[in-house]
Amino acid sequence: MALSGCVTSGSISRNLSAYKGRPVTDVIARYGVPNSERTVAGIKVYTWSSRHTEVLPTYSTAQTTGYAGGQSFQATTGQWGTESFSAECEMTMQVDEHEVVTDYNFSGNMAGCSRYSS
Repeated sequence: MALSGCVTSGSISRNLSAYKGRPVTDVIARYGVPNSERTVAGIKVYTWSSRHTEVLPTYSTAQTTGYAGGQSFQATTGQWGTESFSAECEMTMQVDEHEVVTDYNFSGNMAGCSRYSS
């Protein structure tokens, strides 16, 4: 997972709020074509969403004690493995009749939403 700097929900919110009052085409130019476009209660909403699995390497250690040849011993063993988790995010932009952003929202985890922090 590649995260640059410190990604927080605050940094994502600050970045997305900068699009308020700007044409939705600015958002599309930055983040690509949205996954969906719909009208809800008379308000047009564009949605960008993603979900994928991240796999990270892990290393775990364990202490072993015992007796061998009448002597006690203590050893540390290590093992490499992997851990998987879901990176997911949904970001929406509401626009007015002139296609100008009036509001935004996002939900998901930092791994999935980090692309919206800059």
